[in-house]
Amino acid sequence: MKTVELSDGGNLPDFLGGPEFRALADSTERYLALLAWCATNHASDFADFISHQESGHRYLMLSREEVQDIRAHNHSRQIDGTQYWAVMTIDPKSKRRFVRRLLEFIGCRDETVTEAGRALGLDPEAEPARHLGAA
Repeated sequence: MKTVELSDGGNLPDFLGGPEFRALADSTERYLALLAWCATNHASDFADFISHQESGHRYLMLSREEVQDIRAHNHSRQIDGTQYWAVMTIDPKSKRRFVRRLLEFIGCRDETVTEAGRALGLDPEAEPARHLGAA
């Protein structure tokens, strides 16, 4: 039986430091690999997170051709081993925010979220710090 410690994101730090991930020189491939790891190792949480994205519901009303057009426009790439597609035309700040929110949702510690941002080549200092309790 596999034990997952959500407080540290399972074994995400091991994945990020592993030879397969480090061998990916391209930031796009690293981004897709991280998403694939999340979708595989936290399948239920990943599906729940994706289903609650603002843009998710608008695609349900589109025809297959319309979805294909949007996918081509966004240079979407399928996340390995999943039914999900990643939009590749988002800017680095949006990508960092998406990754941060996803990793927090699946239970990663702040240190792991920061480490993932660095491993993806996304500047963790690019976003202002969150101030909990501030109105």
